[in-house]
Amino acid sequence: MVECTGLENQQSRKVLVGSNPTASASPPAPPGIAAALSALAAALLLSGCAGVPGETLAGSGVQRNIRDRILVLARTADPQCKNPKISATEVLEVHRDGKSAEERWTVEQCGRRIHHLVVFPPAPHNANFSVRPAK
Repeated sequence: MVECTGLENQQSRKVLVGSNPTASASPPAPPGIAAALSALAAALLLSGCAGVPGETLAGSGVQRNIRDRILVLARTADPQCKNPKISATEVLEVHRDGKSAEERWTVEQCGRRIHHLVVFPPAPHNANFSVRPAK
């Protein structure tokens, strides 16, 4: 179980909330982009209480499904390593609607880091995804 104290991703919150006083000097983003950025910012703020470390825009149920699939791939690739774990997640690309398009999930396994790409096709809830080892 993950306990949220409100201190998670504090650095991300500072950046997203606008702690940079020069940021307001730049011209405003077009309305479509501004909406997507707002959705991304809100999702990143809420991801501090996610069940995996790092930043992901996937909901908790989808996170579990992704984690389970990646851990099966890790155990299959190296059956000698008994306890692989997700050590990091990172949003690489976002769809126009602010939902994740591609994320990198990292597995720690027997002292090695193995990266996987999780791809989300454009869909209403990002429930569909594919996983492949990163090159």
